[in-house]
Amino acid sequence: MNNPFYENPQDLSNIILFTSLSWAVISLFIFQKVNSKKFIAYAYGFLFQMPLIYFVDKLAVKYSFWVYSDRTYQISLLLSWVILWSFILPSFKMKTHLTLLIALMIDLIYLPLLSPIFILGENWLIAEVFCLSMILFPSLFLIKSYQEQKNLPLRVFAAIAIYLGWILLIVWDSILKIKDLEYIPLLFISIYLGIFAVNEFYFRGGGTPLPFDKPKKFVTTGIYSYIQNPMQTSSFLFFIYLYLVSHDVNVLILLIVTFLFSNIFTSYSISKEWDLDDNRSIYLKKVRKWLFRLSPFSTIRIKAFFKRDCNLCSNTENFFQSFNLDKVEYEDANKFFELMPGIKSIKRAVIILYEDDGNYQVEQGVRAMSYLFERINIFFAFFAWVVRLPLIDRCIQMFIDLCFGTRLIFHSS
Repeated sequence: MNNPFYENPQDLSNIILFTSLSWAVISLFIFQKVNSKKFIAYAYGFLFQMPLIYFVDKLAVKYSFWVYSDRTYQISLLLSWVILWSFILPSFKMKTHLTLLIALMIDLIYLPLLSPIFILGENWLIAEVFCLSMILFPSLFLIKSYQEQKNLPLRVFAAIAIYLGWILLIVWDSILKIKDLEYIPLLFISIYLGIFAVNEFYFRGGGTPLPFDKPKKFVTTGIYSYIQNPMQTSSFLFFIYLYLVSHDVNVLILLIVTFLFSNIFTSYSISKEWDLDDNRSIYLKKVRKWLFRLSPFSTIRIKAFFKRDCNLCSNTENFFQSFNLDKVEYEDANKFFELMPGIKSIKRAVIILYEDDGNYQVEQGVRAMSYLFERINIFFAFFAWVVRLPLIDRCIQMFIDLCFGTRLIFHSS
């Protein structure tokens, strides 16, 4: 049924978008007097929601949950939807269940009025509930987590979803043109580099790859001890792969933008956001932006402890000592308890990572060994980074514990 209030569907589409933007401005800057941190939190939600809404909308149209009389109205309506869910509703600081209920009521009332440009199918509520539970609910939790600087694993997951979601949103048509697997190794390399970089940001930096939710520490360990910009290199390789398989000019433009971003904006942001002491300045000179080093540039001291009356442990220590690893000291296991008197027993080989600012981090088992393997060269480092990934490190550790666990236990005397 046609909407009786608007003869021109384009007028209705524009009015909806204008109204959403107006309410966003009113709720944020007049009613709430939002500060920059809150605004970034809401923008976080917007960036998370937009790609997800776009792809869910594609599926909803394909399976007739709803349809558009003209696809030219799609972006205006989706933007309005996401602005409502990411900026307007969260700005009123209601309980999560109440926000979800109000969002549902708004859609129940107004979506049927969007005819003729947006026509609902018989089962449209199924898609609506899916969007509320799988997009709006995690988005609200993400916004709150960023404002309170909590739930880092969720924020890291959201950063990955935002990064991949917007890339897919931009180059989706090019992806559909892929017909062969000729350059698939290049794709896997780009994925691996991105995963290793995110993993290091999470465990060592306490942050995410997103500029507005960056690590709390200047990360120079892991993959960053071999190359400055692994995330940008990952994106660069991905766009090269995409261009090779699709020959799309838009992808080539994105490739050039990625390169310029890494060389101009990243260097500027590092100099503005971090206090570049002598070690960090030397790091920026020694570690290249785009090309991997064959051996790492180490800025973190490691003290490794081995149970020397255990043949397996002693042989492991001798193996690492044969490489003359930079900034690595080896000690008998008993000396660990002199440094850490509060710890009475250790089940696995252990290391201490010493920061320049005096802080330290204790790692055990395969994670400890991975930091030592990482110091050897780039080939051992790739193995170490895989071992250090979540779940993989636990599976390997469980296997080693089953085989050798009792031989690696040592206690304070």
